[in-house]
Amino acid sequence: MWVVKCPNDESSFGFLPKGFVQRVKDRGLLLSSWAPQIEVLSHKSTGGFLTHCGWNSILESISHAVPMIAWPLYAEQKINAVIIGKGLKVALTLKFNEDRIVEADQIADVVKELLLGESGSEIHNQMEDLSNFAQKAITDNGNSTKALKEVANRWMSMSKTHAM
Repeated sequence: MWVVKCPNDESSFGFLPKGFVQRVKDRGLLLSSWAPQIEVLSHKSTGGFLTHCGWNSILESISHAVPMIAWPLYAEQKINAVIIGKGLKVALTLKFNEDRIVEADQIADVVKELLLGESGSEIHNQMEDLSNFAQKAITDNGNSTKALKEVANRWMSMSKTHAM
């Protein structure tokens, strides 16, 4: 599945190379604007996620134990790519050529490595561990839930103090 946001708010794929849509129609799904990301990531057949490295996408991928391919585009996404690739070791990172372009062969090689290679297997195992840790954090007694409750309680007490 490839979600492509059309540049002119059109639902057609006229900006893609001529014949591309026809060539891929029997091998994949091409969507023109939006996909239900949580549903896709939670589907058992999803083997990887090529992401721009926005933090919400990273968290959703981790919570569903889906290994990532990092393709950062702007600002903090580059830092996030380093965090998930080199720090957490749950992603492979695409490499740009000297013209700052990621070539098709590079993408194909990285996808193949993620799905079939030794690095991909290690990333998958690491992602399972991290996902389990994340799932525990959001249980009723998990660290994330406790921290959120503490923030809510502080806000409630502050609003009562200021209301008086």
